[in-house]
Amino acid sequence: MTDAETLEERVRTVERAVTDGDHEFPEATELADLRARVEALEQRFAELDDRTSELEAATQALRGYVGNVRSVNQDVERRADAALAAVEEMERRLDDRQPSATDSDTGTAEQGSVATAVEKSARAETVAPADATPPTETPRAAYSADGASSVEADAQRRRSSGTDAADLAASTCTDDHADSERDPGVVERIRSVL
Repeated sequence: MTDAETLEERVRTVERAVTDGDHEFPEATELADLRARVEALEQRFAELDDRTSELEAATQALRGYVGNVRSVNQDVERRADAALAAVEEMERRLDDRQPSATDSDTGTAEQGSVATAVEKSARAETVAPADATPPTETPRAAYSADGASSVEADAQRRRSSGTDAADLAASTCTDDHADSERDPGVVERIRSVL
């Protein structure tokens, strides 16, 4: 065989090897699989990175919300403390203004003398001549334990313009006295709510 024939034989062998398909290149196949896997991992990494960013943003928003709630709670607590202190101060001032037990004993004696004077003036009004003008003011009547007096009953019967104001003042005084006995106090009501 000549060199040309040998060369032709070799070329045919190579052609058969290429065209038969019996021979695969494992390195090339592995490289293609590796590229596909890397692309899938890159896509998955991008998705996880986006999700992590969203979770971080949501966490920051929640932290901001919790911070605002804490701030509002502190403001409300400060205001409640200030209101409670103001109410306690008002009650202390009110207690300072209310008469003590010894003052109430002297007050009862004074009220008795006022009641006597009022009864005398009421009798004088009923005995007064018809041309006399009705009084414009009547002194405040003394109250018994239940808050009523005979002078008040007389005043209600007469109903002149001068006694309406006195009746209104007397009823307000009676209501305030009754409320103070029943009312546990503003501070106690606030404490019960808190």
